[in-house]
Amino acid sequence: AALLAAPTPVPALSALELLAQLRARLSRGDAAARAMAVDHREVLLRAYGPAGAQLVDSVLHFDFDTANALAEGLLTEATAEAPA
Repeated sequence: AALLAAPTPVPALSALELLAQLRARLSRGDAAARAMAVDHREVLLRAYGPAGAQLVDSVLHFDFDTANALAEGLLTEATAEAPA
């Protein structure tokens, strides 16, 4: 009998990619942003600390304007710190 190859794991989104996707949803007022924040809460908290917690809390309270501004600020910081 032939052995089946183990499935290749799907790479997890980087925190930066996750943040960019979340911000895109927030800017459109997409309610799926809430599910995304719940599903990826731990990644956001690990990557962004208190600012990540504030972002998630804003999304969970449907304060998408505040969450969008926070996400935009975090993205700006992250891209400013990225090596050239």
